[in-house]
Amino acid sequence: MSSQNLERVVLGSLVMCPHYLEIEDINSADFSSLRFRKVFEIISEIWETERPEEISFSVLAGRFNEDHSELFVLKLLDGLQRLSPEQFSQNAAELRWLRISEAAAYLSIHPKTAYDWAARGLLPTARIGGTRRVDRIALDAGLERQVQAGQGRGKRP
Repeated sequence: MSSQNLERVVLGSLVMCPHYLEIEDINSADFSSLRFRKVFEIISEIWETERPEEISFSVLAGRFNEDHSELFVLKLLDGLQRLSPEQFSQNAAELRWLRISEAAAYLSIHPKTAYDWAARGLLPTARIGGTRRVDRIALDAGLERQVQAGQGRGKRP
């Protein structure tokens, strides 16, 4: 499953079962898309203030407050089924792991460069289910260190 689909499944699950926020330690930084981050923050806010069993489509679309927000929220929920807590935990844990090609897009570099960096140990990777994945949290931390050191994003390590 692609990162974007995985993020959509996790968010859709949180709309249907917002109490899942209590069983898995995830936050907005776990989502690559700004729109998904915003939806996550809205879901978290609703959960913290209202503790609903389920979040209404119209409430979420209303708080999202962007052009075509109803369509975006509908797409988020399209075809999703209610996940068990175990299935949700597994999907949420996978949020942090990117395929190398996804990490390349995230870094705005060519996929061959990302594969080369992974082979040389310059990307934080682990083998998961037979494929090499990049740890997005460690990657973000490394980028932050580069920015703080004045090296900027996109420079070769």
